Amino acid sequence: MRLDPVRSRALVDTAREALLNVEKHAQAKSVVVTAFATNNGIALAVADDGLGLDESRAVSDGLGLGIKAAHDRLDRLGGSLSLVTNDDGGVTVKSWVP
Repeated sequence: MRLDPVRSRALVDTAREALLNVEKHAQAKSVVVTAFATNNGIALAVADDGLGLDESRAVSDGLGLGIKAAHDRLDRLGGSLSLVTNDDGGVTVKSWVP
């Protein structure tokens, strides 16, 4: 499956933002980036084994503003973005575009 340039850029920007958040906030030892085709689009996941989400710290540190912008961009394209807390305390950013 091939994505048009707008959808491709949206996924790349989402991955970049997720990786920047890992670098700035997660104190992770490892990060795994996975991209794969689904029957109706392309999915991308960025998973880390870092500190996880601390909502009280997130707002004061500015964490979430870039992710919010990525979410809004994907939403306008008919896609989705979600944050999942991993069992190991890390976070996975899951995104998808049709």
